[in-house]
Amino acid sequence: MKVLFVCRGNVARSQMAEAFFNKLTNGKHSAQSAGIEAMGSDGTDLNGMLLKDRASSKHVIETMKRVGIDISNNFIKRLTPEMVEYADKIIVIVKPEIIPEFLRDNEKVIYWNITDPDEQTIDFHEQTRDKIKKLVEEFVDSNLKN
Repeated sequence: MKVLFVCRGNVARSQMAEAFFNKLTNGKHSAQSAGIEAMGSDGTDLNGMLLKDRASSKHVIETMKRVGIDISNNFIKRLTPEMVEYADKIIVIVKPEIIPEFLRDNEKVIYWNITDPDEQTIDFHEQTRDKIKKLVEEFVDSNLKN
């Protein structure tokens, strides 16, 4: 199965979900992640940037390292229609009303309601990480036969 995790910026939630999914499925399935905007709060285009090169991603990187996963060299990616076409399942971690037209009413979409941790404390990032890990584990357990 090919899973696509989508959030607003591809700098936290979807990156965490992708990493947990790929670790849990040991290469038997694949995940990628993308952001609807992939833009910084200051309007900077983040598409193609390494997470470690974005100063405000330090909490995301640190909280994932604390569970043995290094995402510092992951690239930030903007969502494309080709990514949507390629995926078997799409897990969207943003409000449905802000997703692009090409993703709306897609039968492959599942919505997760997880608050964006951007510009929040490291404790908030850890809580977000733990919620995402639990949801990914539940998704893998109920949708995949490893």
